[in-house]
Amino acid sequence: MDRNEVRKLLIRIGQIKCNQGILIDDLHKEFENINEDEFLTILSGLATRYVIRIDGKYSMDCFTLEKYNKIVGLEREGYAAIDAICNDKIWSMTEKFLKDNDYDNFSFFSAVEVAKKIIEREIDSIIKK
Repeated sequence: MDRNEVRKLLIRIGQIKCNQGILIDDLHKEFENINEDEFLTILSGLATRYVIRIDGKYSMDCFTLEKYNKIVGLEREGYAAIDAICNDKIWSMTEKFLKDNDYDNFSFFSAVEVAKKIIEREIDSIIKK
């Protein structure tokens, strides 16, 4: 799973307007470079970690989604993730840190946590000035 693609996907989901939503199948058309199985796996991972909210019939136990489920927005964890990853500078610093320290195999969720720590460090340096 490419962290950068998951980042773009989550930022796109964050743009869904209140009371609208988007079918997974329609969203996938915007991300055609990700095959359908991987796309559903990514969304399932985001849903089971309470990052995105999905409306429709699906099973949290076996993490299966169908392309006709509807994404209706972000959960609290999703908003926190977007705050950490939406800034290109912070995301570049996160990716550089992971690469420089041979953590390239870290998941998207681990990268979000690294981004949060980078933000804390940046804020601390601003406050100390």
